[in-house]
Amino acid sequence: MLWRNSPRVHFEGQIAREPTGIDRIITDFHCQHYGKAISLAQWEETCDYYIKYFPFETYGQKWLARKGQAIHTQSDFSRPLFEWGEVLFSNAVVIH
Repeated sequence: MLWRNSPRVHFEGQIAREPTGIDRIITDFHCQHYGKAISLAQWEETCDYYIKYFPFETYGQKWLARKGQAIHTQSDFSRPLFEWGEVLFSNAVVIH
């Protein structure tokens, strides 16, 4: 997710990954998750990083389960993943 630079948006907390202050920001777009655009080796390194450096109960456990799962057809929320193109855009979810 990308956010335009704004003094109202802050990344706080233990790991500062999720923005606060976005409740008054208008969003008007389609959300497409385009994947991580990284190699299989980079995926495994990312998994190892979260397992090693983030709290295990909240992030490490999730990333441990993701090891060896770089290429998949369903999201973490059991939603289908589509290749970039018309099929992807025809399945876009409006989030405004």
